[in-house]
Amino acid sequence: LKHILLLPGLIAPVQSLFPLVKYLRQNQEEFGVTAIPLRLSISNFNLIVKRATNIINKNLLQKISPNVIILFGHSHGGRVAGELVKRLKMISP
Repeated sequence: LKHILLLPGLIAPVQSLFPLVKYLRQNQEEFGVTAIPLRLSISNFNLIVKRATNIINKNLLQKISPNVIILFGHSHGGRVAGELVKRLKMISP
């Protein structure tokens, strides 16, 4: 199983990624696609990453155990994605 996780930027709501999620789900079958809400704030980066890690662990890793995860983060979501890589490797190497 392969999965793409999309993370929005600082001022973009997760709903802004829904058209892309819909397009990817309709036009390719190789990857599952999910947009992760971050409720971003620059004040507590570690809390944002912890929240995203918990969401991914609970809603993805514990349910379907993908063998490939692609993280795509826009703007500040890219910074979160970079840290998520480190944390997800500790949970599921």
